[in-house]
Amino acid sequence: MTSVIEAFDHGTTYTVEGAISASEKPWIPNARFAGVSMKHLVTGKETDGAFSTHLVRVEAGFEIGTHTHATQFELHEVLSGSGECIFAGRSLEYIPGVSTVVPAGVEHRVMASGGELMIKATFIPALC
Repeated sequence: MTSVIEAFDHGTTYTVEGAISASEKPWIPNARFAGVSMKHLVTGKETDGAFSTHLVRVEAGFEIGTHTHATQFELHEVLSGSGECIFAGRSLEYIPGVSTVVPAGVEHRVMASGGELMIKATFIPALC
């Protein structure tokens, strides 16, 4: 049986122009946060800048440090692992099935605590 992570990591996104194969997209290490990498599933190129969707991998014991996105709303959908998100003055448990809407300009931080944490993050407008 294929896990949700494997399905997204090797899946296909269909657009009007054709199919985008996730397996052909690389994992890109985050320049600011060690132990964090992203796979760009859909970018602003395919959506005329309207939105983008990414797989985000946070290795055990690492974190996406406190940051904001000045112009983007961000939707986190926790796919696997466990951790914590500090958001709007609250501590949220990150386990599979949890989603968080982060408005533009709101500080947030995500930490992996129970092994690798995998999130699907969607940005409106597109992050890249």
